[in-house]
Amino acid sequence: MTGLAAAVAAFNLICTGTTTSGELLDLGKPKTPVTVILRVDLGANRWCSGDCKSTAEIKEVRENSIIFRMGEDDNGDDFFYVNRETGELFDRTRSFTLKWITLTQGNCEKAPFTGFPVRKF
Repeated sequence: MTGLAAAVAAFNLICTGTTTSGELLDLGKPKTPVTVILRVDLGANRWCSGDCKSTAEIKEVRENSIIFRMGEDDNGDDFFYVNRETGELFDRTRSFTLKWITLTQGNCEKAPFTGFPVRKF
């Protein structure tokens, strides 16, 4: 990947929105304002959030979305993506066993890439 292509493929996303947690059938809980900072490198297929102590593999890059997490088992499911066209962020984690859900929604803006942690080995 050339230097320009690598620079285009690596960026931060500054996402603002709201988050709420509660019982699966009670999403009427108050929403708390939240800012989520994501560091994304599409060329390396890696991402991290917050203080970025470690990176994770991007689950899938599509034409119109970046799926960071997606999984389901008997205990619950997890789905976290950003729409590349609208900037919409959607992060939902459900626990079927605990009957609990955490839902974060917002909008993201692209910002300069601030890097990943240095590998220890």
